[in-house]
Amino acid sequence: MAVAEPVTLVLGPALRYVDETTVTVWVETSGPVEISVLGRSARTFAAEGHHYAIVVVDGLPPGSDLEYSVHLNATKVWPEPGDARPAPRVRTLSRDRDLELVFGSCRDDRSVTEQAPLPGPGVDALEALSVALQAGERPLPDLMLLLGDQIYADYHHESGIVDALHRTIGAKPRAEARTFDEYASIYRRSWGQADIRWLMATVPSAMILDDHEVRDNWNVSATWRREVTALPEWREQITGAGMAYWLYQHAGNLSPAALREEGIWRALTASPAGVEQLRQFSLSLDEEAEGDGRYRLGYQRDLGRSRLVVLDTRSSRVLEKGSRSMFSEPEWAIVEAGLRGDCEHLLVATSVPLLLHRSQHDAEAWNEAMCEGTLGSWVARRSERIRRSGNLDQWAAFQTSFRRMVRVLGEVASGQRGSPPTTVLVLSGDVHHAYVAPLTFRSSAPVRSPVVQLVSSPFRNRLSARVRWWLRFAGSRPARLAARLLARSAGVPDPPADWSVTTGPLFGNFVGSVTLEPTKARVRLDRAEMRGGRPVLDPAHEELLPQGTHEPGE
Repeated sequence: MAVAEPVTLVLGPALRYVDETTVTVWVETSGPVEISVLGRSARTFAAEGHHYAIVVVDGLPPGSDLEYSVHLNATKVWPEPGDARPAPRVRTLSRDRDLELVFGSCRDDRSVTEQAPLPGPGVDALEALSVALQAGERPLPDLMLLLGDQIYADYHHESGIVDALHRTIGAKPRAEARTFDEYASIYRRSWGQADIRWLMATVPSAMILDDHEVRDNWNVSATWRREVTALPEWREQITGAGMAYWLYQHAGNLSPAALREEGIWRALTASPAGVEQLRQFSLSLDEEAEGDGRYRLGYQRDLGRSRLVVLDTRSSRVLEKGSRSMFSEPEWAIVEAGLRGDCEHLLVATSVPLLLHRSQHDAEAWNEAMCEGTLGSWVARRSERIRRSGNLDQWAAFQTSFRRMVRVLGEVASGQRGSPPTTVLVLSGDVHHAYVAPLTFRSSAPVRSPVVQLVSSPFRNRLSARVRWWLRFAGSRPARLAARLLARSAGVPDPPADWSVTTGPLFGNFVGSVTLEPTKARVRLDRAEMRGGRPVLDPAHEELLPQGTHEPGE
């Protein structure tokens, strides 16, 4: 008689949602089993032959700091025997403690090994962060905010994960994940490296997707969308990508109450047939964004005295000519309801930056006008090629949405949407360099909260020397003047506010961090380097951000 193989821990544990009394712990296992953490337990649920669990650890005191372990059917499996790394910890939030979070985006895990320095894109900044935390060289953050491209599902021809070449629209053929199993394998490899696994087991995380979790240039334009949705493999690809995103990222973003309300978790844990609801979630990402019955990927979290609003700037887009918008109207209503004061600091997370270098902003605005047909169809077709090859799809390429978001943030900062916060910080990634850009409003209402764009990108990727040169040139006065004239020639009005990049562009692999105190905020950008055979974080920039004019507690 064959003896059944014991169930093992495949991936995780990962600390995900956290508030003052509750954390959720995510795991993937090799089979059905009961998971136990700190006296709470949950049964695994199945999806496409894979097994997952979300353990809700609730009833904890605010400010708790507890070591924990993971048991499968009462057998301890984590930390693993012989692991010299510090034991993972659960730390709940406290309104009596200042808040520190780390943030960034774009981690290309190809060629990551544990035995040798990392080639190609360079030193992994998240690995360097993990090593520093293990050594006690910096305090444990309260939250790790991952702002997109947590995986690169379209770059895996060398890994053996993806077997067939799938053509990317408008680009060279490359190996792309298509099936759920391929996406799941990429998550396992990306998050399975030992130091990354320890980091995710020790620091709670919040995430939002960008294009590479699905495929390059996802939802860049209506033309792209019509072409890609006509491909015979697209339905399988968006289904696999969406299911994997929910299981590995989205489910952990939500509080237990929000998870139950969404319904997918409840359906999966109730019956194997619940996987059909997960498939419907995936297919809803491919529906036109104007509908109000879509599943939402954006969410909010209260972080002690502050608030985090995470925006879905990829799947919620409206792309048709004449109505381009970063969000549908139902999504805008929810977003604007969340963007308000009455908190100590307001953090707005958007994977693509709201504020680019001014010349970049004007160039993207000009390109949008050309693609919309300002100078005719011939120019529109060639401008579309430029849009795709240059990845021109940040907020500047959605001018109507850009102006609306700037207006809303101005209302928050001037106290028209509740008492003004100490700061309004827009946190972004995507662009593979780091910078700081304060925003200045031209409003008649007095602005009482500083609004600052903070960009930290990438965790691990690289830009060519030519692109770095162009980005440096983008900050020059000739580039700004030329781009402004170009935008005006296409009928693009001047922006409704002023800004400039006061720090950057900084190049390399970065981890950004923000420390929030009642009356101030501090930002720090650390660059990953290899020194003495280990990855380290070197400070590249640190500053105390501008302070508002309101009194604390006002």
